[in-house]
Amino acid sequence: MSNSNDLEALKKKCLDLRAQGYNCAQAVLLCFTDELGLDEDTASALTLGMGSGMGGAGEICGVAAAMAAAASRILEKENGQKPDKTEVYALVKELFADFKERNSGRLRCSELKTPGAVKNCSELVCEGVEIIYNRLHR
Repeated sequence: MSNSNDLEALKKKCLDLRAQGYNCAQAVLLCFTDELGLDEDTASALTLGMGSGMGGAGEICGVAAAMAAAASRILEKENGQKPDKTEVYALVKELFADFKERNSGRLRCSELKTPGAVKNCSELVCEGVEIIYNRLHR
C-alpha cells in the first residue's frame, strides 16, 4: 500500500471492523496485520482488553494503545531486525505526540470522550490508522 486510496481503504476497513463489534484498539491494529506480519486472531486477542481506555477504565485511548502495540513491528519492518526497548519507546512517544497534536494534547479516553467532544471514536480510529500508515510509508 502506498497511496491515498490505500489509506482510505484502510480507514473504511477500520470503520467496518468497529461496526462488526471490534473495539477501537482491535480495529486499528487489525488494519495492519498483513503489513506487520501479525496473525489476526492473536492481534485481536491481545488488543481485546485495550478498548474504551484500557478495559473500559477511561485511561489511555485504545487507539493509542494499538499504536504502541504496533511500534516494535513497525521498527522491525523498517530495520529488518528486532528493535531494542529504547527504540520502541522513542517510536511510541513519536506516535503519541502525533495523536496528541491532533487532539488538543489529549491521550486519555475519558478526556477524548467528554460531552461535546470535537471528535467521535470513528474519527479517532481513523486518525490512528493514518498515523500508523504514514509511519509505515514515509
